[in-house]
Amino acid sequence: MLKEKNTVRVSCFIDIHFKHILTTKIVETTVNEIKLAIEYLENLKERINITKLFTVYDRGYLPIELMMKTIDLDSKFLIQLPKNIFRH
Repeated sequence: MLKEKNTVRVSCFIDIHFKHILTTKIVETTVNEIKLAIEYLENLKERINITKLFTVYDRGYLPIELMMKTIDLDSKFLIQLPKNIFRH
């Protein structure tokens, strides 16, 4: 009898200048990455001044909700977007 495999993802915010993990979580692959990134930002806001934080997201993130939340928290970001994302 085969056992069911559990698939997980490790997600984290890393300070690349000082080489520190700021926050991390091991979650199931079904967890929404955007919601997780927003959770990280809110967590960091409680611990550090994120107005001086510059977050770089990979192109896997659909940006609108994440952009709005980051702007709302008065933080800065860079997201690599697909070529025609805002044409729709």
